[in-house]
Amino acid sequence: MKDYTIRIPGFKEQELIWRAGFWKNSFLVNGQILKGTGKKNSDYLVKNDQGEVETIRANVSLGETIPSFTHKDETYNLAPPVSTGQKIFAAVLHIPLFAGGALGGICCALGYMTSLSFFRSERPSWLRYAMVAASAFGAWMVYFVLSAGVQSLIG
Repeated sequence: MKDYTIRIPGFKEQELIWRAGFWKNSFLVNGQILKGTGKKNSDYLVKNDQGEVETIRANVSLGETIPSFTHKDETYNLAPPVSTGQKIFAAVLHIPLFAGGALGGICCALGYMTSLSFFRSERPSWLRYAMVAASAFGAWMVYFVLSAGVQSLIG
């Protein structure tokens, strides 16, 4: 898990943190986990510096663990967004796994999500691409090991 500080004008006295995890994310205000509201539990009611309750919305994209936040029609990014080219690069390496049925689909989805988190990191560009390629290689290896195990069980 990694913590990201959210900086929004009008909330300087509040410590706003997004705790990004692979399976579960949390929104913390002054160290306390805040429960989301709304359709997707993505709206958070937070007191501003004047004591008024305002809504901060987490905009989570499919497969990403680090959202952007919207407050009063302004968008705040915690990390640079993943570009279309980066998504295509990761997809080209992972999509063929879908041909492997359910096991391939699971390995593909997990590998792709891992790749997107690598692209959102603060590492040098060449290292991010290398880590995505390694992630794809790892997803393929896991798939081959699991499929061989399943095949040996079935006979």
